Parts: sequence; C-alpha cells; structure tokens
Amino acid sequence: MAKVYYVAENAPDYSQVNFYKTEKEALEFGLSQIPNFEMGEEPMNDEENDGEEWFHGAELTFDKGILYTVDYGEVMIEAIDEDAAREKVQQNEDAVAIFFDGFTKGMYGYQGRDADGKGYKWDWDGSNINESNKPKMKHIKMFEQFSKDIKK
Repeated sequence: MAKVYYVAENAPDYSQVNFYKTEKEALEFGLSQIPNFEMGEEPMNDEENDGEEWFHGAELTFDKGILYTVDYGEVMIEAIDEDAAREKVQQNEDAVAIFFDGFTKGMYGYQGRDADGKGYKWDWDGSNINESNKPKMKHIKMFEQFSKDIKK
C-alpha cells in the first residue's frame, strides 16, 4: 500500500488535482493557493478573491491505482484498480475521469475542456476511454548501452 497526498482545486469551468509524496509538500502548495488552507478540512475558498475556486487537501492510501472523477461539478479521488475503474467510468456518461496507475513526482490531472496532466494512464471523456500517448521515460538506455546491446 502506498500513500499519496493531494490538493484538489474545483472551479465552475475546470478542476485540477496535484499529487505529492509528503503532506508538507501538499500543504505548502495549498497555502500558496489560498492563505487559510488546511489539509483534511472541508473544501474552502478564498472569499477575499473572487471566491469561485474551492480547494480541498487530503491523503489517499492506494494499492493499484487512483481515479480522479468529476461528476456534475463534484471532484472525487479514490483508490481503485484499473479494471474496476474502466468499468465504473463507462457506466457514467455524465462524468469525466483520469486514471493513474501509480505515483510519480509532479503528477497532476486537469479537467476542463479536455483532460490533461502528467503521469496518467488514460482518461474518460464521457463516451470514450483515451489512452495517454505520453511516453514513459523510465527505462531508456543511454547511447553507449544501446550500442553494446547491438554488438552482442
């Protein structure tokens, strides 16, 4: 089981979730967005500004994956395996979703006119599952290693 911390921002025309390895990192980000931000509290907004963006921070323990869903303006983050996530999103044409199969530094998801983010595996646009085209750069060989493998 892995633990991740997140800060979700929800506005009338978009939402975004940023994921962090430590609660301290998540809290620092939240405070940079809204001065009275607290982790684990109810969603809050900056009434001194326009008051339309709501922020919420929490921790999530997950085993196989993370599903970030927006359904009728409500943001939900849940631990779920990939097969169950695919089945769940296909049953709800009113929602949009992004699935992450693990945590990577800098991971985030954004849902406005389109889904975007870093570190996600696929997104659901209400009618189709769209696989991420972004290559994962975990095991790219250096030129020297690549050359050695060719000579073998």
